[in-house]
Parts: sequence; structure tokens; C-alpha cells
Amino acid sequence: MIFVDSFFTDKKRQNSLKNNRPTSIQQLNDSTLMLGYFYGGGGYFNINSKKFTSWNLNREISSKTIAAIAQDEKGDIWFTADFGLYNFTQGNDKSAVNFLMDRRLIHSPFYASAFIKLCNGQWATATSTELLIFDPKKLAEEKQKTFPVEITGFKIFDKPVFVDSFLHYKAPLHLNYKENSITLEFATLNYASLTDVKTFYQLEGLDKEWIDAGHNHFTNYTNLSPGHYTFKVKSKNGNNESAVSGLSIYISAPFWQTAWFQLLVFVCVAFIVYLLVLRRIKTIRKESTLKQKISETEMAALRAQMNPHFIFNCINAIDNLIQNGEKDNATTYLAMFARLIRNVLESSKNNIIPFQRDLEAIKLFIELEQFRCSNKFSYAINTDQDLLNGDYKVPPLIIQPFIENAIHHGLLNKEAGNSQLDISIVLKEDYIQYTISDNGVGRERSHQLNVLNKPEHISYGIAISTERLDRYNDEADSIQITDLYENNQPAGTKVEIKIKADESKVTN
Repeated sequence: MIFVDSFFTDKKRQNSLKNNRPTSIQQLNDSTLMLGYFYGGGGYFNINSKKFTSWNLNREISSKTIAAIAQDEKGDIWFTADFGLYNFTQGNDKSAVNFLMDRRLIHSPFYASAFIKLCNGQWATATSTELLIFDPKKLAEEKQKTFPVEITGFKIFDKPVFVDSFLHYKAPLHLNYKENSITLEFATLNYASLTDVKTFYQLEGLDKEWIDAGHNHFTNYTNLSPGHYTFKVKSKNGNNESAVSGLSIYISAPFWQTAWFQLLVFVCVAFIVYLLVLRRIKTIRKESTLKQKISETEMAALRAQMNPHFIFNCINAIDNLIQNGEKDNATTYLAMFARLIRNVLESSKNNIIPFQRDLEAIKLFIELEQFRCSNKFSYAINTDQDLLNGDYKVPPLIIQPFIENAIHHGLLNKEAGNSQLDISIVLKEDYIQYTISDNGVGRERSHQLNVLNKPEHISYGIAISTERLDRYNDEADSIQITDLYENNQPAGTKVEIKIKADESKVTN
């Protein structure tokens, strides 16, 4: 029975060969044919389904012209292509092995379109100039062989160095950091073999994957960093790999990159930084101590100016009582003044005194002023209980000039009505706040009266206290003065004073 099918030239068929012309056809079994064609590899053709399946060969073989195709007793597929004789196991066409490497044995491309099976079990095929006879069984055995690879040479900057790869596979070859450009030579022990044996190498510590050496028998590595490396090389014959040969290499780091040197540098730098920090701390402490001494000296100087000012005012008051013939009052005033002077003398030894002692001095001063003025004003002092129960310390008599100012310039100039002095002392966060309020004539009227009555008088008390407060608090604006009004008329003055009460000025 004869049938004709245009499968090979019908472009409408998805699996047709289109422009490829078949070169050889061999029957694989009852339903399958093996085909080879020009510059397109080969494939299977199913007679029943009319489908063609290409061989999945590598790109180099797939682009060649296949001349002859046959199957041996084991089921392996044999074919010739250009200058090579190839073999692969059916169903695993990726494993195709070339037994004739191009023009080493064959000088012309294969021409015959079939293998002739001889009576002695050998096969024959031909090129245009040679006749090739081979035994498929022996070549199949050749395909299963493995060929060892040895390292045959080692160079440092192209200078040969003798190495023993067997000895240095485990014990590393030591090189210094300057010997970081090397050449390694290797060879496959494949004598007169017809198989296509491939060689692969890898430098562990640098190469992430195996590298195909191709037709080269050496490799170069330049500018290697200090560290451990292992050079490995192996051969591959089809799917069979040889044992791995190797060479262990250790490139030592320069001394400035070693751990001990870096640790030494770190310790030295840390020690120098420690000395600098220690020196800086000593300098800061020295400057702080000097600053504190200067501040204490200035505070003492200001206090020394303050005490004569206060004593002068009190002596004037006693003199006025004596001049007015009020001897009994002068005696009583003098006794109260003596108590106050004793308090002031005890407080003058220190820059800060307990809050309770300063509060006692303030009360004595107000009582002296109230007595001298024949009780022309009343006063009230409200103190935060936390301050009375605590151990807070304050500069002595620092608010006395403000109280004196409220009495003499505010309350005593008032001609009618009740004269009242109110003092409130509370603890607010990090400050002790004094609030001194009077319902006197106010600052504007007081200034007018002072210009008329005492045009040449200069008051130092407020200025001295303000400077003392600024130095003690380490900041300005510690005092706030507010004019009080009632029905748009001056109704007195309120003075708010803040004194720092931080931990360094509190005793527990």
C-alpha cells in the first residue's frame, strides 16, 4: 500500500518541517520514524498521529546537518553530523556525546545517509573522503569512563612555583598579600580517547559556580584578597563526573589588616580618647569650681553692700525715735533691732541659709518697720506648708529691699484708707516664688513724691538684690513688677520674685 502525505512541506501544519529538507530516515518501531535534516538536527515522526517531535539537543548540535541515523541493540540512538559521531540514550537526547572532536580524526563532513551494520557487529559509514568502521558496544563503554584531572602547574605573576596538589589539598599553600596574582594549570588524563571530555574548575571563596574550561587548560586569578581559597577541578564525560582534584591556598593579610593590629589600634585610640575625655572633665570641673568661687565672691561682695544699707536704714529709724523723744519706743526698737542684727550676722557667713531662718529675719524686719511707723500698716505672710516642712535654702535677705520699698514708697505715702502688705511664698516646680503686694500709691505717684522730697536720693537696695537674684538663678528676668489699678486709679504694686530651688540647693 502506498500513500502520499505533504506533511514535510505543508506550511499550514503546526509541526511540519517547513523549510528544512530531510537527509535520512530510519525506522525506530512500528509507529515511529527517526529523521535527520539539513542544518536542523533531528527528530521523531509518528506515523499514526502525523506529529513531528524535534530532538532537544544543545544549540551547537541542533544547528548541524545530520547524515545517518540508527538505533543499537540497547536502544541508544546513533547519528553523524558534520565531523562528529554522536550517541545518546533514547528519551534523554540532552545527553548526546560526541566521539569524534571535529577534524582530529575526520577530515571531511559525513556524507553517507545510513549506517551499514557488518556481520562482526561493527557499523560502517562514510564521509566524502574517509570510511569509518566502529564497534558501538566498545564506544558505549568508552562513554561510561571517567578521566581524572590533575593540577600540573602553579605560577605567581608568571613565575613557576612547585606545588604538590595532593599535599596542599588539605594543608594550604601559604602566600603573602603581595603574591595575589596566580595561574593554575591542569590536564585531563585522557589518552587517545574518542569521547568529548569537558573540564570544569572553581575557586571556592571567589567563584560561586563551576566554570567550563572549554579548550583551555589553565586559568588566571589576579588581585586576590587575603583569605582562604580552594581551587577545584574535575572532568565530565557525558553524565559521568570524575573525582575532584584541588589545591588549598591561604593568602595572608598585611599586618595592618590583621585582627591583633586592629585591636591594638582600637585600644590605643580608646585610651587616647579616654585621656582626652578625662582631661576635658578635669578642665570643666576646674572651670566650674573657679566659676562657683567667683560667683560666691561676687555674692559675698553684694551681700556686704546689702548689710550696711540695711543697718543704715535701721539706725536712722532709731535716731528718729530718739530725736522725737520716744525713748521707750527707741529702747523697744533697739531690742528688736539687736535680734535682727544677730540673725543677720549669723546668716552673713553663708551664701545660702535655711528658708525658716530667712523667713524669721523678714518677719523681724517688718515688725521693726511697723513699730517705727506706729502701726500705720498691717501685714500678712502666707507660706506654703511644703516650704516650712522642707529643708530648702535661699540667699539671706534677698527680698528685704522689695518689702522695704513697698512700705516706704507705697504704703507710707498713702494718705487715707487702710494700708495692707501681703506676702505669699509658694513652691512652684523648681522655684520658690515670693509675691509682695501692697495697696499703696503705686510706682508713678511714689516717683513723683521722691523727686519732690528727696531729689538727690539714690536707692541701691533693689539694684543689688536684682543682681544677686540673676547670679543665683543663672538667668535674667527673675523679678516681675506689676502696677495694680482699681477703677482706673493706681491701687498699689505687686512684685513677683523667683528663686531657684534645685537639688543642689536643698538638703535632705
